[in-house]
Amino acid sequence: MASHIGKLPVDIPAGVEVKIEGQSFSVKGAKGSDSYEIPEGITAAVADNQIVLTPVDDLRPTRAKHGLARAIVASMVKGVHDGYTKTLDIVGTGYRAVMKGKGIEFSLGYSHTIT
Repeated sequence: MASHIGKLPVDIPAGVEVKIEGQSFSVKGAKGSDSYEIPEGITAAVADNQIVLTPVDDLRPTRAKHGLARAIVASMVKGVHDGYTKTLDIVGTGYRAVMKGKGIEFSLGYSHTIT
């Protein structure tokens, strides 16, 4: 039995460069670059423009690392290709938020603002 998440290959989008050297994995794209040390017991390979991670045995800790490694690799590929965004919804009457430089200043009904 293998990890359900780990079994899925990670697609490599156009413009993303992947390099695997032993247990060292690095990815480079338009939004930057990142590297990761793949855990022992997991091997990685690139085939048909996809990254495939396979466990060397079927022990429970290896299966857990398998799913974790695949999720981290997929997140890295997404990060260097698309980047990350976070949408914040402020729900309530009388609440207000204003961008101040790179930060956010909240007015939440207190006598002072919260940054």
